[in-house]
Amino acid sequence: MHASALLFAAALTSISLDPPAMKNPVGISIGAVRLRRQHAHSFQKILQDELKQRVRWRGVDKDDPEVLTLHLPAVAAASLDDEHPELTRFLRENKGEYLPGVRKKCPTLALKPPPSPPPSPPSKKAKKDDDGSSGGFRFVELFAGIGGFRLGLERPDVGGKCVLANEIDPHAASIYRENFADSDSCLAEGDVLDLSGDNLPKFDMLVGGFPCQPFSNRGEQKGLDDDRGQLYREMARILKEGQPKCFIFENVPGLVTMDGGSRTGRVKGERPRFTPGAVFERILKTMRSCGYNVDWQVLNSRKFLPQMRERVYIIGTRIDLGPGCEKFNWDSLILKDLKEEETATVRNIMEPKDSPAVIASELTPAQLAKVKSVHSKRGTILSEDGRIDPDCKAPTLISRYHTLSSFSTKFIFEEADGTPCRRPRYLTPRECTRLMGFPEDFIVPTHEDAKATNKYYHAIGNAVCPPLISVLGMELMNCIR
Repeated sequence: MHASALLFAAALTSISLDPPAMKNPVGISIGAVRLRRQHAHSFQKILQDELKQRVRWRGVDKDDPEVLTLHLPAVAAASLDDEHPELTRFLRENKGEYLPGVRKKCPTLALKPPPSPPPSPPSKKAKKDDDGSSGGFRFVELFAGIGGFRLGLERPDVGGKCVLANEIDPHAASIYRENFADSDSCLAEGDVLDLSGDNLPKFDMLVGGFPCQPFSNRGEQKGLDDDRGQLYREMARILKEGQPKCFIFENVPGLVTMDGGSRTGRVKGERPRFTPGAVFERILKTMRSCGYNVDWQVLNSRKFLPQMRERVYIIGTRIDLGPGCEKFNWDSLILKDLKEEETATVRNIMEPKDSPAVIASELTPAQLAKVKSVHSKRGTILSEDGRIDPDCKAPTLISRYHTLSSFSTKFIFEEADGTPCRRPRYLTPRECTRLMGFPEDFIVPTHEDAKATNKYYHAIGNAVCPPLISVLGMELMNCIR
């Protein structure tokens, strides 16, 4: 077995310990406490009293019958990093020990080594990577979801190869495995906090869409006060530890304007202009502190797909590689002149009206009554405000699309051939998949499996659009070659 394969097999399977007593200036605080079993409950109680919130261990190692290793939530680790007086006193008096930087062992993060490629002589015209290998680039996909980044970057004309993907949601991970035959050798299912940077495989690009819920205009917008809002720091940690050549991150445009930012109003024929708020500026500063030139832009997938989907894309190139980002041609994305068939309307992606999936997606009378009630309470009319126009772009597909109580959910009233629907219906899983630009051979659940279908709607609404990622990836790699 190649040495690189052995290194990869060891990745993520062991506890990783950062230098003792050293705070992680980039990533989320992480650590564990070694404490005799009889003191564990008392320590949990004092944590809850001092932090004024419920505390659950991220995990408990029971290797020693007398002593437990208690993996701390981030807020508790941060308090001990800051030498919280009551917590440190308790540990001192009870002969406990705080272990900063310790990451939890997680069986689902243990990966099989990737198959070694057969040796082949490099082409004389092939470009060389830093390690002497020819062609292509390797990337790590964090918050992988169902693999939208991977689909975009592994297109033959882009040339990427996923060497590690991480996803915590078991349903999304299940969809990922079903659609990528080699996922056992690259998908690490588990918490990003438990990914050890020490043994990451060699990679050229880091990609991911860190959780958007804290920044979305459709939510409470707790921002950095939401634990999920801090997960960008784990992207920064992997950047700092892996030092790839470049990165692409994605999120909702609400991230840009949060806490003092703004955007201009919608004017036909003009792109909105964004002014970053304090939260976004802080995130950009963190990425730059890892040694990268950083740039960003809000792009709309309507240029690529039959869907209106604004997202902010943050790109970065390692400083030692030169200007990088300064050469990135955003105009190639903003002003791209696509053929008409490539910017199809909803009607072009609809399934036949007699498809079993279409029939199954029709609202029941009880569901229709509930949806009408939602609109009535808002003073809106379902047939007008809840309608998807088949001859236009679809509104943004969201993770809560298949939710009756969501006002954001829009319905099909007219089939592809112009036939009026008996009752309004949801977009089918396949139609949603097409709206996002996923390939036709991407596996979606059958209409008979209601639970899997609900989970799929959530996952596809959280995904990125592969066609847009493809163009971003090609342009970014051209900047650093």
